[in-house]
Amino acid sequence: MKSIAKTITSLTAAAVMTFCSANIGMSFGADTETKDKCIVHYDISGEGIFIPDDEDGNPQSIEDEETSPNSSIFITDIEPERDGYYFSCWTYDDVFAYTAGSVMQVFDDDITLHPVWVEKGDTTVHKITFRVEYDGVIDTAAEKAVPPQKQVAGRYVTIPHTSFAPDGYKQRGWTDGIHEFPGDSKMLVGNEDIILRPNLKKIYMLRYSVGDVDGIIGTTSQEYENAETVATNLQAADRFSRIGYEIKSWHCVTDGKDYEPNAYYVMPSSDVLMVPNWEPIRYVVVFRPGTGTKDNIKVPGYTGSEITVPECTVTKDGFTFGGWQIDDTIVQPGEQYTIKGAAPGLGISFNAVWNAAGSEVTTSTTTTVTTTTTTSSETTTTSSETTSTTSTTSDTTTTTSTTSGSVSEIVYGDSNCDGTVELADAILLMQSMANPNKYGTKGSDEKHLTDQGVINGDVDSSVVGITANDALMIQEFLLHKINTLTPAAKA
Repeated sequence: MKSIAKTITSLTAAAVMTFCSANIGMSFGADTETKDKCIVHYDISGEGIFIPDDEDGNPQSIEDEETSPNSSIFITDIEPERDGYYFSCWTYDDVFAYTAGSVMQVFDDDITLHPVWVEKGDTTVHKITFRVEYDGVIDTAAEKAVPPQKQVAGRYVTIPHTSFAPDGYKQRGWTDGIHEFPGDSKMLVGNEDIILRPNLKKIYMLRYSVGDVDGIIGTTSQEYENAETVATNLQAADRFSRIGYEIKSWHCVTDGKDYEPNAYYVMPSSDVLMVPNWEPIRYVVVFRPGTGTKDNIKVPGYTGSEITVPECTVTKDGFTFGGWQIDDTIVQPGEQYTIKGAAPGLGISFNAVWNAAGSEVTTSTTTTVTTTTTTSSETTTTSSETTSTTSTTSDTTTTTSTTSGSVSEIVYGDSNCDGTVELADAILLMQSMANPNKYGTKGSDEKHLTDQGVINGDVDSSVVGITANDALMIQEFLLHKINTLTPAAKA
């Protein structure tokens, strides 16, 4: 048998790192180019090698296998024979052993497997010691959990899962100083004794942050412990939630590269910070005259972009059209409206304002002008408000009152105490939980949640106090999934 290789091939390096992470199904780097298929070839061309017939006397053959990159295959269960030798296993690098019928990971290169033979009559054994040693001192008590193994050349040993990692480290199998052997892998035995030591990897932090952006709902950061050189899945695109935006990819501040969500990432020997590359969401803004869905007007656009407010194409007997309203904002046909986005799962819609014909109308219009600056990894938004008032003389078919500050009467769902239940109420509750220093009852923001807002916003009668379920129920109410937010009426 060939002696164990003393240099690690690129394929072996990939196998080592992959095994250390999950044993199967791993690949590395969002930028890696892979082939469409890989060939696993069994080399049985050596002198005296033949394939025996099966139990029924029928001829057998070992065929090459075709598979996709980064997939797994079953090693053939047909064992070749050779006069004067025992068949032991298959190997492609003279380091790792694969038994008949076992599973092997295929990466993005073709593989040639050759059989490993044990000479009949060979009784010379070699010792494989699992050495647990710190600062030059052998821990003999610990080594009792992993007793030495003895095998003749050409056989293999199964690497134990037993771990002896000190604080700040993780053990990823065992190592001879050159190769890394994950637990449960099989190592070929060569013509010499071998000492393996715990393969220790220092632990670093993989941190995720939303970046310096507004409109975040829920958590703004997360962190995970990961061992150096080990591959891990990056977080999915729904890890953070931001009004009007979705995560396109992750920008690694540490190495300056972008990675796809869920991509495999090899942890370096340092802490890592990932921030989202935010992408504006495409909306179809709906303008509803209230005369039937067939009359609805739909205008597409992205968060932060401007759309032209459409003309109302219908009339209503006894009424005059007064504009389009969303929350406390009324816009007129021909004006420009900047799409500000909506909470996840919600759309954007305006309703027509109809005033009784001949009536005097007072219409307050608040227009928010938003300026958005986008870089590769973050978006900064600033806004200013202008308020214009147009007066004629008296009443409309509907009235809306706006109050500020403290109110004594409970208006369930109205967490911002402006007299109206709207999406902003659900958002304020989420903000108060995610950033209490800014939006809690003693927060620094001028529009923080008040004590009365807590009373109004506590619509989930099953739990006392503000929770994410209160914000969810407000959204369900606005979507007409539930009919009331008053606890007594729901009981």
